[in-house]
Amino acid sequence: MQRKSNFTGLLITALCTWEKAQQYCREKYIDLAFISNQDEVDEFNNISKTDYVWIGLYRDPSHPTEFWEQGQPNNLNGNQDCVDVKNHEMNDKQCTEQYPFLCFDLNSSVCLYHLIIAKEYSNTHC
Repeated sequence: MQRKSNFTGLLITALCTWEKAQQYCREKYIDLAFISNQDEVDEFNNISKTDYVWIGLYRDPSHPTEFWEQGQPNNLNGNQDCVDVKNHEMNDKQCTEQYPFLCFDLNSSVCLYHLIIAKEYSNTHC
């Protein structure tokens, strides 16, 4: 999927697995946010203000990127296929771990209503 240049990153504070986070973002917005340059790494880190946040990258060793944390991706125990962002760097994680996540949308405003929905979603679906 090609992302347009005018997008909004939306932090969803609900704790979800990567798969549930992706499902939520696709139902309510466009998709999980993904990173294509250092400015976006920095922007997502500024939005999140938390330790780990799921993004829409699935670890693929054939597509290396410069935004990985040192020593990453390491595919610890052979089952770290999903990616989060922490402190301006990406890290591979087990997809079953639960973290807040970043969705992207083409709208220019974020509505508190969506964050409330996300909390309710967390209680029933994640």
